[in-house]
Amino acid sequence: MLRSFIRTEQRTAKKRIVKVSSDLFVGAVNTVDVDKNNNILISDYSGKAVYLLNPEGGLIKKLDPAKCDPGMRWQPRDAFFREDGKIIIITQFNGAVLFDDGGVCVKKLSPQFLYSRKLNLI
Repeated sequence: MLRSFIRTEQRTAKKRIVKVSSDLFVGAVNTVDVDKNNNILISDYSGKAVYLLNPEGGLIKKLDPAKCDPGMRWQPRDAFFREDGKIIIITQFNGAVLFDDGGVCVKKLSPQFLYSRKLNLI
């Protein structure tokens, strides 16, 4: 059933192995996404982190919501690239944050965003 939500080009894309930097410790991968430039986004639930990597697996940036929402309960649950390259991270505590394509926090998203996203998936 989940497969039906994945775009056709993602299902048929060539797969490749990327070795992630040995400096990066990832506890429990929740989501992995790839943008049109082959940058990689990894959300680590147990490590409470989201990493933006280059196509070779090198760390570009560890995403941090502090600029948009200081003191936010940060437990990333889902992270994905939008079509325009911006990044959306949904947290365990019903929050969401928008980052630009370089991983800089842009703004906290309203709860209406979360509800509309869930309705679109049904």
